[in-house]
Amino acid sequence: MTNILKLSLLCLMVFSFTVNIYAEDTEIVDPEPVLPPAEIPLDPIPDPVPEPDPAPTVTFIIRNGDTLIYQDTTPLPDIENDRNVLSVLQSIDESSDAFSITNIQEFSFGKYLKCILPTDATELCDNWQYAVGNLTPFSSIDTTMLVGGETVGIYFGTSHQLVLSNERITEGGSLTATAQKYNYETNAWDILEGVSVGVTLPNPDDAWNPIVVSTHPVDDVGIATITIAEENTFTLGIVEDFYFPSYTVVVEKSEEDGENGSENEGTNGSNPTPHSFSTADALSYLKSMQSEDGSFGDSDLYTDWAGIAFGSMNVGGSSKTKILSYFESNNEISSLLTDNERRAMTLLALDKNPYSFGDDEVNYIKAIVDEFDGEQFGDADLVNDDIFALIPLQNAGYNENDDMIIEDITFIISKQKSNGSWEESVDVTAAAIQALEAFDGVDGVSNALSQASAYLENEQNSDGGWGNVSSTSWAMQAESALNTSWSKNGKDGLDYLATGQEEDGAVSPTEETLENRIWATSYAVAGASGKSWGEIMNSVSKPSNQEENSGNNNENDSDDENDSRDDTEDEIEDVAPEETQIKTVVCPVGDFFNATTGEWCTEFVVINNPPIIKQETKIVKKIEIVETLAEEKTLGEQTLTTTETLTATAIGTLPTEQSVPPEKTSSTTPIVLGTLGGIVLLYIAAKFLIK
Repeated sequence: MTNILKLSLLCLMVFSFTVNIYAEDTEIVDPEPVLPPAEIPLDPIPDPVPEPDPAPTVTFIIRNGDTLIYQDTTPLPDIENDRNVLSVLQSIDESSDAFSITNIQEFSFGKYLKCILPTDATELCDNWQYAVGNLTPFSSIDTTMLVGGETVGIYFGTSHQLVLSNERITEGGSLTATAQKYNYETNAWDILEGVSVGVTLPNPDDAWNPIVVSTHPVDDVGIATITIAEENTFTLGIVEDFYFPSYTVVVEKSEEDGENGSENEGTNGSNPTPHSFSTADALSYLKSMQSEDGSFGDSDLYTDWAGIAFGSMNVGGSSKTKILSYFESNNEISSLLTDNERRAMTLLALDKNPYSFGDDEVNYIKAIVDEFDGEQFGDADLVNDDIFALIPLQNAGYNENDDMIIEDITFIISKQKSNGSWEESVDVTAAAIQALEAFDGVDGVSNALSQASAYLENEQNSDGGWGNVSSTSWAMQAESALNTSWSKNGKDGLDYLATGQEEDGAVSPTEETLENRIWATSYAVAGASGKSWGEIMNSVSKPSNQEENSGNNNENDSDDENDSRDDTEDEIEDVAPEETQIKTVVCPVGDFFNATTGEWCTEFVVINNPPIIKQETKIVKKIEIVETLAEEKTLGEQTLTTTETLTATAIGTLPTEQSVPPEKTSSTTPIVLGTLGGIVLLYIAAKFLIK
């Protein structure tokens, strides 16, 4: 017992000692804070090196009319001083085998690009122009600098031209002059605004400064209407271009003045002011009649003809965009051949390709060609479908080397009447002239054209027209195709159209239907343009896959073809051929379309009308283009043409081909080459040589 107490006491003492030591001698120390590792400074990250700017590039287009010599994009040189147009062109010459620069001349004002030799072609000299974008710089080709992104056009021909509605008028008569500028990208002529057309006479004291009779600003479609009161031979030109190139207009004494001059002497009477046809007003009317979907008269027929009218005057902007949008939305082959022919004409007039139009790439030319039966197109009892097949095909790469064309020409000529007409109709005859004129070298065509011309001349009425707006407009286009003009009693077709033009611009009475007013006005615009259909339409090349359709589609005399037919003949079920239902459209003899429906006529009936008393017709042939070969003077290696060639007697209203500028050689094209000492030549050198 005693031992147990001792042990318990000992344990208690130990416990107390341990507690005292813990409580009195031990301090509670807060742990030291853990510091984060020291930051180690890093080297700065360099900014990313920017990618070098891409080398600036320019696009060069070199062409001679419809011949595209070169087109590509090239980088500009590193040295800025080498970034002028000529230096870049020379670098292209070094790397390309498409052409060679063969002659560059240097004058006090800068360098002059004289000659380029296209590969496998003739050297072209003294008529090269250049443009940067849509601008023609007024500086030499070696001082015009490029910065990148531009398109440069180097083209052979003239930058501007005038298209005259007539080259011969009578005293007090009017004509229209349409100013146009060359588009080197599309090889077409666009509207030229902001210029004036000047009427001049030669100055006997200063050949460089003609006597200005009058000036006429062009309107918003590039047209100036000019009335000349006095008899004389005048020269017309664009004032801003120093009247170059120039065009001659002959103003003759009116027949009435010549016959009745003595009776009118001493009287106070005066001739009435002649009517003046306004193409601008006619176009304004058409634009106002265009529907939101781009159509006219809610019909393909009127829309097509309105499109041809737009094409004849190079109408662009929203009007052209809308009509093309309509065509793309209504883009399908018609069961009627003439519909496809008309649509092909319209697309060509609007600078579109009828071989592949729209997203569906519809081929209207194939639709025409497929209707050829070995001798003619479409219905063998009709000739109008053959005439209107030939018109677009001649601008679609077909020519006299195609058997199909020769056969069709033969068929058309076989249908000509003894009086020179086709179908006893002014309309059909005028259309046939336009179809055949491009093939004047084919046997029989020249004689057929001569007879047809005599027929139209004889059919002209004393008011200058051919009975109605439609016939008159087509006859005027036949005049353009033949490069001639007809007048009777001092009046011509333009006078007739002017008398029928209403205040709203339409060339049809206000009481007529909307469709007929659109139709007639469309015809009148094209007729007043001074262009045939072939000249209104642009040209396209025949695709290689179309070549096989150029011959006689009915000729199946090859052994391979016969063998193939024999091999498969037994496998083909006898199926009766489907007959083509041709709608009968009856019209009076002489009409081309049904006046109510607008459809092509298929049958004709004779309607007894009072005979028209024929009056003596005066035919005024257009003067042929005469270019005087200048007396040449030498100045070092430079050729200097005399002033006679600067005032070119360019009588023809239009070049033979629509796809101009016309090719000219140094012997026939008036070009001033400059002189170091001549003040006068310095005055015009920049404009004529290096614009």
